[in-house]
Amino acid sequence: MQLILVVFTSGTTAPQTIAMMVVMLTFYFKITARHLRMSKHLNKLIPLATQPILEHANSAESGVLTIRAFKKESTYVERMYDLLDVDLGLSWHITLGQRWIHGRYGILGSLFVCATAASLVLSGADAATAGFAINVALQIKSTMSGMMGKINLLTSGARAVDRVLEIVDAPIESQEGDNLAKSWPASGSIKVRDMAVRYDADLPLVLRGITFSLAPRERLGVVGRTGAGKTSLVNALLRFIDMEGGSIHVDGANIASVKLTRLRGSISVIPQDPLLFTDTLRANLNIHGNKSDDELQAALRKVAIQATDAKNAIDTLNDLDMAIHPGGENLSHGQRQMVCLARAILDPRRIVILDEATSAVDKATDAMVQQVIRREFAESTIIVVAHRLATVADFDKILVLDEGTAVEFGSPADLVQKKGIFWDMVNQSGDAENVRTAIEARG
Repeated sequence: MQLILVVFTSGTTAPQTIAMMVVMLTFYFKITARHLRMSKHLNKLIPLATQPILEHANSAESGVLTIRAFKKESTYVERMYDLLDVDLGLSWHITLGQRWIHGRYGILGSLFVCATAASLVLSGADAATAGFAINVALQIKSTMSGMMGKINLLTSGARAVDRVLEIVDAPIESQEGDNLAKSWPASGSIKVRDMAVRYDADLPLVLRGITFSLAPRERLGVVGRTGAGKTSLVNALLRFIDMEGGSIHVDGANIASVKLTRLRGSISVIPQDPLLFTDTLRANLNIHGNKSDDELQAALRKVAIQATDAKNAIDTLNDLDMAIHPGGENLSHGQRQMVCLARAILDPRRIVILDEATSAVDKATDAMVQQVIRREFAESTIIVVAHRLATVADFDKILVLDEGTAVEFGSPADLVQKKGIFWDMVNQSGDAENVRTAIEARG
């Protein structure tokens, strides 16, 4: 409204400014459109720059004991500096873009005022008219800059709304499926045939041609280098990502036709980052509220938790009323992992999956976790995504993944005899002698 009033006043007092105003508006909109394209691209990069910083900080916090033990503090600090440089570089470009557009707004506005003054001089306007027209031109300059700034702000807000709408409009997982027997899965057999998955339609396959089978109560170790597709295999088994081809059968039932709640409720998962709720220890253990305190205490004794974190004011996790802070920050990583193990023991399943559950703990804690798994889940089919080969050296089967394909599958002894990729991984593990000893003992 203010701009319309100023333009009307300018047109009635100095009509020659109308043409210059049209030219100025044209350039204003062109510059604004160019800046919006640039800022849209830069804003898309913000999550890509900030997320690695948060992940690096979280990994450093959870693995601080390991980092100090291997004297890698300087490596982590240098990595953080590199990530901060990337983030600050992006912020610098965003600020530079803002200075760029404001500078051009100022130049255009000044040129408009100068052109208005020149036209008034050439037309022989009297002093009163000239002064009034120049004052109006200055108001137009200020009003236009303010309006374009609001357009930029509105566009940025609209992009934020678009991101919210993307989440709101995201497809909801179907809860439909076949009605299976209450005892399913009764044995825990798994058959994977020519499985292929991708995270999105326009992204490449992360797994392709995966085929293997597990008999009830067999233990499978999944190994491979970073990015080989190990976690993607776990996500496919839980249907966090849909298969593009092939099938997965559990006790003869195709999991693609099983209700999601039934499927995921039939599998115990112990992830790399233990999930704890902001509540009491009792509530974190007794998820369904159907266990007695004696059962909870018994589960804790089975995992033999000892509180060694200096931040804790307790000696053992025997107080079921103990408050668990957000994310379990008042517990060490090993303790959080043990709470998850106790939770799985209290609610046993025929299939148990551990996704690099011991990658961030020391060897002693790793050994304790493996003892608990072997003792308490002897009747379950176990799939372990392994960070250390010693963890799965005595397992029944080993699946070696490389760039999304299953390159080797068989018993550890058979794979060692083949002297293929698994053999190379054993030799490069840094604990080759112990791994070979465990494999030979397994036979």
